[in-house]
Amino acid sequence: AVKWHRTEAGTLSLMVLVRTRRALKGFRQLAPTSSRFGLPWEWLAGIINAMVSMGLAEEALCCLVIFNAYLRPGEATSLLVEDAVNPVKKVKGCERLALVIRPSERGERTK
Repeated sequence: AVKWHRTEAGTLSLMVLVRTRRALKGFRQLAPTSSRFGLPWEWLAGIINAMVSMGLAEEALCCLVIFNAYLRPGEATSLLVEDAVNPVKKVKGCERLALVIRPSERGERTK
């Protein structure tokens, strides 16, 4: 963090923090990064409840959509009403609403 935030230190920080760099490198090798578990549904329900009680109903709904549809925050903010597709009643297993995340008609890039 010191090397990142205090760039004006230059090579001085590199000389002083040699042992720290080596220790961090060794720690990364011993404990590589791993994926984390997602937020439990009960916690999200508590967060949404707090948001609604603070008068943030639209933001709470956005959090719920992000959680249920596994969206990135930027994807949720670009959703429009016409992106919600009604379920097909004739097809079994399609009883839920579908979301079109990046319709090709808009010409938006995904990344």
